[in-house]
Order: sequence, then C-alpha cells, then structure tokens
Amino acid sequence: MHQIGQTSRRAVRRSALRAGNPAVTGLVVTADRLADRRARYFMDQQIGLHGTIVSIALGVAGLAAASLFDVRAADRPNHALLWLLWISSLLAVAVVYSGMTVNVYVLPSRIPSAADMFLPFAVGLTEFMLFAVLTTPLTAQLGPRSLIALWFGCLCLFACFASMIIQRVRGLFEHTEYKPKAAQDAVSHVADLMLSDLRGASGTALASAAAAIAFGLFPVVPIDLAYPLNAALICGMLHGIHNQRRQAQLLEAELSRLPAAAAATSSFEWFNRTR
Repeated sequence: MHQIGQTSRRAVRRSALRAGNPAVTGLVVTADRLADRRARYFMDQQIGLHGTIVSIALGVAGLAAASLFDVRAADRPNHALLWLLWISSLLAVAVVYSGMTVNVYVLPSRIPSAADMFLPFAVGLTEFMLFAVLTTPLTAQLGPRSLIALWFGCLCLFACFASMIIQRVRGLFEHTEYKPKAAQDAVSHVADLMLSDLRGASGTALASAAAAIAFGLFPVVPIDLAYPLNAALICGMLHGIHNQRRQAQLLEAELSRLPAAAAATSSFEWFNRTR
C-alpha cells in the first residue's frame, strides 16, 4: 500500500507540473518574499552599480598611467602636470565612491527610479572620460593646451552629475521617515553635512568650466596656471573624503546605540516613505 501511495503522489505531481501548478512548481512569490526583496533591493542595486563603475574606471586609470610612462617629446615639459591630472581623476572617483558607501546604508526601501539608474551611469561615463583623455590616442593627437581644456571639461561634467546625485540623496533622506527618533536625527545630521559635499561639487563644476574655457579659448592664459588650480581641487576632494568620514562616524555612533529591539525591526519600519 505504501508503494501504491508513493506512485499515486508521483503521478499527481507529474500532472501538476505539466499543468503548471504554482504550488508545485515553486513559482509562488509570497508577500513576505516581495517585502524582503524590496527592503534591500535599492541598497544592493546601488552598491553593485557603483562597484562595477569604479572597477571600470580603475581599469582605464591603469591604462592612462601606462600611457603617461611613455609620453612624446612635445608633452615632456608638461609631464608632471599630466600626472597631476591623473591624481585628480583618481581622487574624483574616490570621493564619489566614498560618499556612496557611507550613505547607501540609510537609503530608503524603494524600487529605483530612472534617475537612480541613469545618474550613476552618467557619473561612470565621465569618470571613464577623465582617464581616457590621458591615454595615448588623445595625448598623441592633441596639444597640451587642448588636452588640459578637454580634461577640465570632463571634470565639469563629472562634478555636475555628482551634484545631482548628492541633491537626489538628500531629497530621499528628507522625504523618508526613520524610526526610532535617534535614527531620524542621525540621518538629518548627515543630510546637513552633505551640504558641504554639494557646495564642493558645485564649486568644482564652476571652476572646471572656467578653466576649460580659459585654456581652450584664450592662448594668453599660461598652462602653468593648471598646477595651482589642480592643487586646490585636490585639497577640496580630500576635504570631501574627510567630510564623508565624519558622516560615517556619526552614523556608526548613533545607530550602534539603538536598542536591540529597534535594530531587529524590519527595514519597512525603519525606512518608511512618507511623501
């Protein structure tokens, strides 16, 4: 009888599989499973997206560095400046990635919008361009002045898109309810600190646009002016990384003191969209 029962159950299962019964095929997606996916999807998507972008940017950075080791004679007087541009590009990638790794932890639970998808792509493209300008094909075809003007133009675009991302993240923080109140206060403080990041990115965009126009259109502007300008940009980027470190320390200090019951609460209870 036992063997007959097993045979009968197998026959029923085969019939259900042929009929596409969700309960048997395992194609049932419950509300709990959807809630769990939604709670982490936005954060995981942003981490994966920015991680891929940074990997590509670093690969192009390696190619640019290899190109700078072998420069043509006409560019040798400005060889140090080209390396300074490379360092500035690397710090630009670092400051955006640093900000993402800090703020992604407290992003709300939501399905990404078009802006959440395409703004990181735009930043990734400009990161690629910052290093691509310094590779052999362009350094061999463009004069030093044109090359420097093009690089500052790429940096201007990069800073514009970075400003949009910062404003976007601040908007998400301001329109999200965090529980308990200690988490809300910590995120509000981080949003205030991000104003410094926004000012830095906007200032970089303006300064880079002015430099691109000056070097590209006015031959009387000395190329050596790019040295102090890049030094100022590097200091600003280092300040941005330091400011993001403060944001990370603030979040760690405040959120680590949350009671165990609150820490175990679902992400939907912690990060509720209110508007």
